[in-house]
Amino acid sequence: MSQIADFLTYLFNKGDRTVRTIEGFRAAISSTLSLLGINPGQDPALSRLIQNFYAERPLKRNTYPKWSLPTVLAGLMRSPFEDLGKASLANLTRKTVFLLAIASGARRGEIHALDFTRIAWNQDKSQVTLRPHPDHIAKNYDPKLPASNFSGFTLNSFDTFLDRSDRERTLCPLRALKFYLNATAPLRAKRQQLFIPMQGKNEKVGKNTISRWIVEAIKQAYISADAVEELRKVHRITAHEVRAVASSCDAWKNVSLADIMEACGWRSNTTFIDYYLRDLVMYEKDLVRFKVLPCPSSCTNQK
Repeated sequence: MSQIADFLTYLFNKGDRTVRTIEGFRAAISSTLSLLGINPGQDPALSRLIQNFYAERPLKRNTYPKWSLPTVLAGLMRSPFEDLGKASLANLTRKTVFLLAIASGARRGEIHALDFTRIAWNQDKSQVTLRPHPDHIAKNYDPKLPASNFSGFTLNSFDTFLDRSDRERTLCPLRALKFYLNATAPLRAKRQQLFIPMQGKNEKVGKNTISRWIVEAIKQAYISADAVEELRKVHRITAHEVRAVASSCDAWKNVSLADIMEACGWRSNTTFIDYYLRDLVMYEKDLVRFKVLPCPSSCTNQK
């Protein structure tokens, strides 16, 4: 164990890796050595060493969101995203992916796994249930906890609580999904994956493509909202931040922590607090002007 301790200490002193990454090295070593009956992951001395690393180099929380949700929502209600029926397939795809992500709080891999053949609408199409391909294994799946596997989510139409003349109806994920399904019907063929290549090519859409579409939606929304200067000032935009902003919106709206954890599929509340919770006070006035916010409180996880 002393050699492992020396290696982990070397990584820590080098200073170019977070303690969480160093802990990942320990887990990888443990996974390999466990085949020989050795388990560094349960060694008390190594555990204390990792604890000391955290004490000397505490986690730096991402307190503020990396981009403005009010700005993005405002941009999504303008050209080139609206009139959505006349939007390009590229912008229709970007808007649909973003709205599903922000409304469900789902990971990019979960959005990627959604199965077109398993879409279920209620009778008047005011509610939809989206499920992944049966072979999909969630990132945090624990075989001992079958319910931990991602099994989809249900979203409600904004038409159930917004007047038809309200512009915020254009932010409804169900409306975008309906437009997307109609536009892609001639290109779908036998593809089971919900999201397909914009050019109708034979290859499948990858997880990185889902991430790219979300990022492109955010950037284009900034431009549409006449916020080009603000776009130049924002932090690095990632699809992962959508999950953080979505769950933080629920916290801002006083949704219970238990409900947030269930919607996002987290088993520990420290995951949300340490890595996803964002301070939205700086956007409070802008958020208030939106009567509805697409975030996990509007969806139900399917178990």
